[in-house]
Amino acid sequence: MNPSPHRRSPLIHRLLTSAAAVMLFVSGAHAKNPYGIPDDVDAVLRQGFQDLFNLDFDKAEREIASVQGQAAAHPMVALAAAVVPWWKLTVGVLERDPAASRPFETAGTRCLEIAQRRLPKDRLGESRVAIGTMLGLMSRWSAANRAWLAAYTRGNKSVTHLTIALKQNPGAADAYMTLGTFNYARALLAQWMNGKPTPEDARSRALGLTQLRRATAEAPYFWQASALLLAGILANENPSEAIPVLRQLRKELPASAFVHIVLVTALYNAGDADALATEADLLEKNVDDGVYRKDFAPQAGFAQALVPFRQAKWRIAAKAFGAAAESGNETNPYTTWAILYQGYCFDASGKRDKALENYRRVIALKPRFASHERAREHIDKPFSREAPELRKLEL
Repeated sequence: MNPSPHRRSPLIHRLLTSAAAVMLFVSGAHAKNPYGIPDDVDAVLRQGFQDLFNLDFDKAEREIASVQGQAAAHPMVALAAAVVPWWKLTVGVLERDPAASRPFETAGTRCLEIAQRRLPKDRLGESRVAIGTMLGLMSRWSAANRAWLAAYTRGNKSVTHLTIALKQNPGAADAYMTLGTFNYARALLAQWMNGKPTPEDARSRALGLTQLRRATAEAPYFWQASALLLAGILANENPSEAIPVLRQLRKELPASAFVHIVLVTALYNAGDADALATEADLLEKNVDDGVYRKDFAPQAGFAQALVPFRQAKWRIAAKAFGAAAESGNETNPYTTWAILYQGYCFDASGKRDKALENYRRVIALKPRFASHERAREHIDKPFSREAPELRKLEL
């Protein structure tokens, strides 16, 4: 969950040391299937998840759809069908879009119904892992939509199911991804509500970190998702430790522009100007060369614009953000963020009328993270040259 819509990106928190992270998530690829799923189905699921997180959505969808005949006997198969639209929403930052969310909601309802029917006969915890993970994903979706009570209720139910699953089957390590995410987020929410951290918050956060480490090490199906969550956490709050993790993730998921732009984010937040420029150039080259899909051009343009923005070269940055925005459309969140950040450049260079125009354009587009809130904030108060975004990206 993301308790503050104003100064925290939902996917980005803090976690783990970099060396441990690299070691842990690589080993998850070889974890044993603990649910008794037939070998041929297991192999399809693993390949489907690899393709999904490598952003080959169509291939992943075909692969996972091909084994849905096994869903009644193995609810993890039904869960896989719901993870596909969840990851699409995540990459597109479309959780607040009702139409885009509908396939996720439909697949999630199906998963829960199948797993509930299988539950009385399940002795390996698979049904509870499917229910708990699905409720955890729904909790994150509710939080993105500012439905805090629903997010908390679903999260608590998720924890109950996953805890029982691990008692049934200690090898069901996929459970640790959602347990860790919820416990970490719960600590952040409590700290936000209380205004300062408490010993209980620290214990919840530490427990969440431990569980996420274990998920990256042992989860047979969700090691990629766990690694990506870890990378996002590190990029925001401990960027120098995020960088080696993200470089390793790029090797594991070489076609993922998503991983690459998070690496760019970590380099920006770490203040590593040379490496930032290098990776921005490489991201752009990968789009030009077809390593990444052409619809990731706004990510490449945004990365290029961050280099002069970090250096407070407002005119150059404004032009680059403008080019990034023009290279895509509303389906890409970086189009929206490029318009927002171009507005910041206009404000910083004294072009208030142009800045206001950009902020109003952002509000007319679909909300992406806190894009509307940030635009409204700067309609009321101009972006300052001392703003935190010059040191750390706020999307």
